[in-house]
Amino acid sequence: MMYLPGRPKSTTVDAALTQAAQEILMEDGYEGLSVDGLVKRAGTTRPTFYRRYPDLGALALEILLNRYAIELDQVFDTGNLSRDLLAVQHDQLTFFTEPLVYRALPGFFATLRADTDLRQSFVDRFVAPRRQATALILQRAACRHEISRDFDANWICDLLTGPFILRVQIPEVGPPDANLVYATVAAALAALGYRGIDYEPNVCIPEP
Repeated sequence: MMYLPGRPKSTTVDAALTQAAQEILMEDGYEGLSVDGLVKRAGTTRPTFYRRYPDLGALALEILLNRYAIELDQVFDTGNLSRDLLAVQHDQLTFFTEPLVYRALPGFFATLRADTDLRQSFVDRFVAPRRQATALILQRAACRHEISRDFDANWICDLLTGPFILRVQIPEVGPPDANLVYATVAAALAALGYRGIDYEPNVCIPEP
C-alpha cells in the first residue's frame, strides 16, 4: 500500500502567524498575545496554529531565533578583545532596545519562570549558544595573550548581560544606552585583567 505524505505546511500561513505575532507584541507586549487574537489577525485558525507550535511561548522563541544572531564569535572577530566585546555589547544594546524585544521581554520572562519546558528550550537554543560564543571570543583573546587563560566565562557573560536585563525589567533604574555598553565592557575587561594598548579605564565611559 502506498502512503501519501500529509499536506505540507504553508509558508504563507507561517509568515502570517509570525507577522501577526510581532505586531501584537509591539502593540500590547507579551501579555497581550493570545491564540484567538493571533489567529484572527493572521487570518487562520486555532488548529492551524497548534499544528505548528505547542504554545505562544514556542512561537515567541522562534521569532527571537529568526531575528537575532547566536553565533557571536563568528559575527564579531576584530582580532582584539576590547573591540570584540564592544561589538558584542552594541549588538546587545540593539537587541534590548528594539521595540519588539523591549515591549515583549518582561512578559516573556514571566512566562519562562512558570514554564519549565519553555525555559529550558530558551536556555538551550538561545541563551547558551550566545554565552558559548562569548566564551570562544575570550578563548581567542587568551590565545593572543591579551588575558590569562584562567577566566570565568560564565561570570563575564553575567557582567555583560545582567545589567541590560535589569534595566529592561525595571526601567526606573535607567535606560539601556551607550554608557551601559562602555561601562559593562570596562567591568569585564577589568575582571579579566586585560591590559591591551587600547584600554584606558579612565576614559572608557564617555561623557553623557
